[in-house]
Amino acid sequence: MADAGKEYTLKARNYREVKGQPYTRKKYIRGSPSSKIVKFTMGNTAGDYEYQARLIADKSVQIRHNALDKAIGLAARVKPDQALIMVNINKDGLDAATLALKRGSAKLPTPCRVVVEKLGD
Repeated sequence: MADAGKEYTLKARNYREVKGQPYTRKKYIRGSPSSKIVKFTMGNTAGDYEYQARLIADKSVQIRHNALDKAIGLAARVKPDQALIMVNINKDGLDAATLALKRGSAKLPTPCRVVVEKLGD
C-alpha cells in the first residue's frame, strides 16, 4: 500500500523528463497536429535599447503546450541555461520587465532565473 501512494505523487511529473520523442509517434495519429510552439517577435525590433532581460531555464525540461496556453500535445525541449524569453528595454521599463518575467516563470515547469544585462554600444 505504501508504494501505491508513491505512484500518485510521481504522476504530476510525467512529461517533464527529456526522454524519447517530443511528440506522440505519428503512425498513431490521424492528421498529426502542426507545432504551435512558435517564436514571437513583438514591439519595435529596430529600436535602440539599453538593457536586455532574459528568462533562463536552470534545468533540462520539456515544456508542453499546456504550460504555454496551447491545447495540442507537443513539447519544446529546453536545455539548461537556454533563454526562454528575451525582452529588450530601456531603463524606465526595467522593473516592469523583470516582474513580468518572474511571473511568467511561475507558469513553466522548471526553475528559472531572470538575468539583466546592459547592452553594448
